[in-house]
Amino acid sequence: MKVLAFDCSGASCSAAVVVDGEPKAQLFVPMERGHAETLLPMIETVLREAALTPAMLELRSGTVVPGSGTGLRIGLAAGRGLALARQLPAIVVPSFDAVPAEGAGD
Repeated sequence: MKVLAFDCSGASCSAAVVVDGEPKAQLFVPMERGHAETLLPMIETVLREAALTPAMLELRSGTVVPGSGTGLRIGLAAGRGLALARQLPAIVVPSFDAVPAEGAGD
């Protein structure tokens, strides 16, 4: 499965592409402001690095609470718009569930 995942709910903005469970491209930028201007170009970059187009994706995922209200709205609007444009499923994941526990997988 080809998945685009992103997060802009906190003091950073990130995007990643995972294909069949393997990360193909990822970006992470610490930032307090500017998520709205950064998220979509970041998504474009990870798709290009993964050699995928939006039409090739099978799922989009974003994070929700806890997080900044503005960042959450930006992420939800971007995810919903991208999913609707391609008629693909979109899921949201609680921010704490998206962060692996320290030492997980050791």
